[in-house]
Amino acid sequence: QEAIDEAMLTNGIVQNDRRFTPHISLAREESRASNHAIAQHDLVSRLNEFLKTLPSLCFTVERFVLYETVSGHYQVTRQFDLGR
Repeated sequence: QEAIDEAMLTNGIVQNDRRFTPHISLAREESRASNHAIAQHDLVSRLNEFLKTLPSLCFTVERFVLYETVSGHYQVTRQFDLGR
């Protein structure tokens, strides 16, 4: 955890006090911005640089959950239990 926290700070990612649930965002609808493609490319570049700084991780996926944001809150759209 310390290595991840340090890598976040080094890459300008601010931490918050919310409880973290490991997840991967597959897609996100962005607001209409004139430089959307440039902003998206910059975000992907920064994410790639950040991922290079992390130690190798190994984890087991127990379930796959699709969420939708509705009025600022996450709602489960579908859940897939993968079993063990």
